[in-house]
Amino acid sequence: MLLIGTSVIAQDALDLCGCAHDSALRPFNAGDPSTYPAGTSGCKTTCAGGNIQLPLPADGVLRFSSFTVNGAFTIGFTPNAANTPVTLAVAGDVTLRARTCCGNVMIAGYAGTVGTEQAVGTGGRGGPGAWRGGRGHGQPLGVGGLTPGGNGEGPGGGWGATTNVEAIGGTFTGTPALDPIIGGSGGGGGSGNQQAATCIGGGGGGGGGALLIKANGRVTLDNFRLIADGGPGGDPADRACAQGGAGGSGGAVRIVARSISGTHTAHISARAGKPAYRAGGATAGRIRLESVDDSARTALVTEPIAVRTRR
Repeated sequence: MLLIGTSVIAQDALDLCGCAHDSALRPFNAGDPSTYPAGTSGCKTTCAGGNIQLPLPADGVLRFSSFTVNGAFTIGFTPNAANTPVTLAVAGDVTLRARTCCGNVMIAGYAGTVGTEQAVGTGGRGGPGAWRGGRGHGQPLGVGGLTPGGNGEGPGGGWGATTNVEAIGGTFTGTPALDPIIGGSGGGGGSGNQQAATCIGGGGGGGGGALLIKANGRVTLDNFRLIADGGPGGDPADRACAQGGAGGSGGAVRIVARSISGTHTAHISARAGKPAYRAGGATAGRIRLESVDDSARTALVTEPIAVRTRR
C-alpha cells in the first residue's frame, strides 16, 4: 500500500487560483498567437517579442492553465467598461522571462498632458482599476476670472491647483492586504495666476493600475518587470504664470502562488507619479507577495517595499 504524507495531499488539494478544476482552461503563450484570447492584439505569426494587448472580460479575470511570456515582450491590458483591476487566475505556472533586461507587464497610469496656448492639459488615464488625473486650468472666455485645475479622480484624488496653491498628488487608499485590490488615484490639475492666454496648467497624472496574480504553480520573473507606477503630471504652458499637474498615486500588485522566483533583473514597482512644475507629490501604491513556501520572503526586488508573507 502506498502511503502519502498529509502535507503532500494538502499541496495537491491547494487551489489558490480557484480554477484548478476548470477543464476549459487553455495555456497562453505570448509568442504563439494561436493561444491568444479573442480580441488580443499582437503578433500575427510565431514571434519572440513585441507588444501584446489582452482585452479584459467584464469581470476583469483572465483564466489560463499556464501563462508564458518568453522573450522581449511588453504585455498590456485593454480596460473593460467598468475599468476593473486585472486578475490572472492560472492553474499552473506563470513564467515571465526575457533574454536581456527587460520585458514588461504594464499597468501604469498615463501622464497628464502639457498645457498649451491652444488647449488645457488633460488628465492622464488611470491604469486598469485606477482613476484619471484632473484637467489643467482653462482660461475662461468673457468671464474675467481664472478657473482652478480639476481634482484628480478616485477615493484619494488630489485637489486641483488654484492661483496660489499647488496641485496635490494622488493618494493610494488600498489596504495592506490588497483585498479587494484597487488601483491608484489621479493627481490634481495645474492652474495659472494671470489672464494671459499662455497661463494654462498641465493635467494631472493617472493612478497606477492594479494587478492580482493567483497561480497554483510557480511565478517566475527573469529579466522582467511588473510596472504599476502612477502617471507623471503635465507641465504648464508658461512656467512664469502657471503650474503643472501633480502625479497620480502608485497602484497595486499582489502575487499569490505556491512559489515565487526572481532571477537577473526581476522588479515590481508601484511608484508615485512625478509632479510637474510647482506641483505636489503623490504617494506610492502597495505590493504584496504571498507564497505557500518561504520564497515570497526573499524573491524579487520591489519599490515600494512589499509586504511578504507565507500562506
